[in-house]
Amino acid sequence: MSGFQILVLLTLTCLAAYDTYGIQIQFFSNKVIIGFILGLVFGDIKTGLYLGGTIQLMSMGVVGLAGASVPDYTVATLVAVPIAIKGGSVEAGLAIGIPVAMLSVQFDIIHKIANGFVARWSQNYANKKQFGMMTSVIWLTVLFQVLKYLVPVALATLVGVNIINDILAMLPDWFMGGLSVAGKILPVVGIAILMNYMPTAKHFQYLIVGFVLFAYLNVPMLGVALVGVALAINFYKNAIEKQKANAVIGGLEDE
Repeated sequence: MSGFQILVLLTLTCLAAYDTYGIQIQFFSNKVIIGFILGLVFGDIKTGLYLGGTIQLMSMGVVGLAGASVPDYTVATLVAVPIAIKGGSVEAGLAIGIPVAMLSVQFDIIHKIANGFVARWSQNYANKKQFGMMTSVIWLTVLFQVLKYLVPVALATLVGVNIINDILAMLPDWFMGGLSVAGKILPVVGIAILMNYMPTAKHFQYLIVGFVLFAYLNVPMLGVALVGVALAINFYKNAIEKQKANAVIGGLEDE
């Protein structure tokens, strides 16, 4: 990696960490956006977008509710894209990126424990009405957030692509084949988990329309999405008209 590529990667990692836990505009922490930016910088936008979209699908339905620690697929994208482009293999990127996402569960636990100490420390200053010191201490949480992302990304990517390629070359074919299959299955699992939380049974007909358009008519995904938007607008308008009609009938009955 060149010095410029390393600088962009580490800067984007810090921005993604702050976006995820700080400002939460969901731009720099979006896997597809990260894939596009890194693909642009590392000279392969197609691979960057492919990996960003694939890992985005893997992460669907994975939410750390109630303080639970889950694999961080944003970190996986930051690791997988540079390795895949420099190593010349999408499977290589996923082979390193996904385990790092799993490892980030432990970093998340350490992060939350550290935040507990920061919260108690800042509370002591608040009790003393030293609000300036309280605010300064709270900023430590931002540092911990950045380090939670920066440490695994730096270790995984800056150790050297050649070393990673040597390690991957030592892995048996059945292992790499299994990773390739898993990489294709996991997005489907992510969609299935997401659909489990959606009213799929109530609107199953729309799912069938999308499936037929993509699988049998070979309509690109953007086209399927636009059809979905049109159906959603039509559904919304019908719901509004129905609500207005019910309101008028209810008013006549009251009279």
